[in-house]
Amino acid sequence: MRACMKRRGVPWNPPPVARTDTDPSTGRYGLTDADDARASGYHVPEDPARARRNHYFLDELTARQEAALDGDRSHPGCQAQATAVLQRGVPRQRQQQQRLLVFRLGSQAMENSRRTPGVRAAEKAWSTCMRERGHRYPSPGAAERSTRWDADSGGVTRREREVALADVTCKEEVSLVRVWARAEAAEQRRLMKGYGPQLAAVLDANAVRRANAERVLS
Repeated sequence: MRACMKRRGVPWNPPPVARTDTDPSTGRYGLTDADDARASGYHVPEDPARARRNHYFLDELTARQEAALDGDRSHPGCQAQATAVLQRGVPRQRQQQQRLLVFRLGSQAMENSRRTPGVRAAEKAWSTCMRERGHRYPSPGAAERSTRWDADSGGVTRREREVALADVTCKEEVSLVRVWARAEAAEQRRLMKGYGPQLAAVLDANAVRRANAERVLS
């Protein structure tokens, strides 16, 4: 992106990607960090690095920068060109097919694992733990999605913090995340058995992308 924007004579110096945005598994099993619970309840924790980057892309880009990024039908923008460099050697049709396959299998494994006896028992133990602390919720998802917390507002109530911290504490006490992660991994392995050739092709494509990235960074 920087090289492309430089060739076009357009300023380009966005803030670095926030660390919390580089891990796609963050929040996979709900709230798990006690410090986040104490500070933000079920609201997304404040991340100054993320806020700076969002502000740059949402509020600071000039029309000239946006035009260089987006391009048009006859002249691809820098965003498309950068993506093409990283995807070089991987057919476009395969890119989409592979993304859909991996996403579908991941979602299916997550949903299947949620219904396994072990996870259900762990959620029941979690609910009992919460009830002993004065909070009645059948599952962590129900607590997180409670209408008592306005996720779109900046305000976090004392009650929300209390419930969120109890949520994290009970997850730890009943080993909910560990039980769920093991169940999900087992479901992933089971599903993968039916897609050996397709997933082998994903590995090959990822190796090509990794080699492309290494060339860019060298």
